[in-house]
Amino acid sequence: MANFDFDPLEFFKEEISNESTADARINAVKNLQCIAYAIGEKRTFEELIPYLNKEIGMNQNADNKENTSALANDDQFLHCMAGEYAKLRDFIPADKVNILIEPLVHLAQQEETVIRDEAIASLCGICEQSAKLVRKQVYDELMSMVAKSEFTTRVSACALFGTVYKIHKGDEAGFKDVRTDLCKAYKDICSDDTPMVRRASANKLFDFVKELEVEDLTSPTFLEAYNNLASEETQDTIRVNIVMTTIEMARKIRDGNMRIEVNKDTCLPVIKNAVKDRSWRVRLTVAKNFDEILLAFGPDIAVLDSTDGLGPPPLIKELYSNGLLQDIEQEVKKEALKGCEKCLKLGETNSNFNNGIQQHLSDIVKQLVEMREDPAPVVRAALAQVLGAVARKLGKDQANTMLRATISDLMKDEFHDVRLNIMSHAGTFCEVLSVDVFVPNLLHTVQSLIMDNHWRIRKTVVEQVPKLAEQFKLDMYQSKLESLFLSSLKDSVFFVRKEALAQLKHIARTFGPDWTGQHLLQKILEIYGSTEPQQQSLTGYASRVTVLQAIPQLWESICSEPNHAKDAIAILIKALRDSVPNVRLCACKVIDELLLINGSPGDSNIKPEHIIARRKDLIDKIKPGLKDCQTDSDSDVQYFAVGAMRRCDQISA
Repeated sequence: MANFDFDPLEFFKEEISNESTADARINAVKNLQCIAYAIGEKRTFEELIPYLNKEIGMNQNADNKENTSALANDDQFLHCMAGEYAKLRDFIPADKVNILIEPLVHLAQQEETVIRDEAIASLCGICEQSAKLVRKQVYDELMSMVAKSEFTTRVSACALFGTVYKIHKGDEAGFKDVRTDLCKAYKDICSDDTPMVRRASANKLFDFVKELEVEDLTSPTFLEAYNNLASEETQDTIRVNIVMTTIEMARKIRDGNMRIEVNKDTCLPVIKNAVKDRSWRVRLTVAKNFDEILLAFGPDIAVLDSTDGLGPPPLIKELYSNGLLQDIEQEVKKEALKGCEKCLKLGETNSNFNNGIQQHLSDIVKQLVEMREDPAPVVRAALAQVLGAVARKLGKDQANTMLRATISDLMKDEFHDVRLNIMSHAGTFCEVLSVDVFVPNLLHTVQSLIMDNHWRIRKTVVEQVPKLAEQFKLDMYQSKLESLFLSSLKDSVFFVRKEALAQLKHIARTFGPDWTGQHLLQKILEIYGSTEPQQQSLTGYASRVTVLQAIPQLWESICSEPNHAKDAIAILIKALRDSVPNVRLCACKVIDELLLINGSPGDSNIKPEHIIARRKDLIDKIKPGLKDCQTDSDSDVQYFAVGAMRRCDQISA
């Protein structure tokens, strides 16, 4: 306890008095830990907490309003106190922490939702840290709350079941009776007459299920509560929560080494009913979490056909056989399509999943192919997004047979997001289908899309060019794609030009330094155009800036040949005398960037000694131009010229 010239507790009381402003009261409450630290454990336990209990309205007499604190009706104050009570556990004797339970239970029964939620969170935090000390008291309080007539109290009680069950796991003597009583109490609250209580019980059921032992999870008492909520007729929010709870239940039952039939009898019917639920929100929840559902049930139920052919069909059929992919709601179909891609990835970690999915792959793809004519653009866009993964899973022969026409149609779709999404997989299609198939059937569409009216599509095509170049031979790339790609460097949209610049290095590495220096560099430098003031408007300063920004992307590849680097340096020297300040500024920044390039490790085509030699050539030839720019009429040009010159001097030294 610290020594003060005044009493911190009295100071706190003044701060939260009726004469204080609301902000002053809240700030005082938020500094409650400082008051507790100042007065020490004894006074915090004996004076501060009883005072706070009175202020929040505990033990008030409904017939005597005179002794009731005005703060007991201040929702902002109560909400703040609900969070601060839990923090006081560090400032009272460790064995007295149970004194905080009663006021938090009182706050958990308030009408205002945020107060109740904050109080429950504080209660759970105390239970986690001091389980043995509060175990019995919290259990008794929970049973009392369940029996209260006020529905708000029963709503709050739902959030405590999981924590109370968890903290009793260490009590071997009493755990058996407590777990039974908790399941019975939860069954009753799930059948409550008040809709909001039933909704709260469904919302918190997932937290309860996470803590339940498998024996309780499959007990008749709990399953009755679970089935009551799963068959709720009036509130689809409840059935949405039950879908998420079922995923956790199925996982725990499977991990608990119980028979497969237990999941088939308890959880599987709930999911199958949810796929056909009349509420699209329930079906949407299943679609969004379909891969998690399959994982939770395991491959035997999820994807593998029964060996005798007499058992129920695997759960994956709910995706395509009169299921989610045929749903009447476009949002459900869109999420189901995304679920297809997630399902394909399951086989990467589990061979049983892979075998089962492979059995149904053809049926799924047939359904996907039919969806290319779906009237909803968002559905076709979602289909386009997943076809890359589907094509890779099918392999060359099947993808060529089943998907080629669909890919071609989607590339020509009238909705730009469809074209955008399908183009994001162009490299994958070329790799899977092979160049021989891709070029005659799809390349023409790619060539037209690189000039699409929507800049995002043009940008996506540019992203795919290096992947296509890896599959093409040099002659084919130069004849089919090069001119279109280079035209992207002059695109009217900055982001397209920026993407083209980013892909230059990949293309240079694909075809090697000789081709880059002799061919690609020369093509790009041609874009710069004339540097005579009267001729520069023919090119546009943005194109000249783009050419300058391209040089760092190619620098490593052209450093092996002095003449190639010499051409790039010549352009930089001319740019330093350009009539447009932005071009001069860009040239200074590019020079500084080139001086920092040291080469990419692991690239055998790039030798450090070549880069060092070209760096010296650059410094020797560029200094006169930089010196002129240091006195430029534009202050920004001056700034970057000084920085580049300083870099030159540092390297030379």
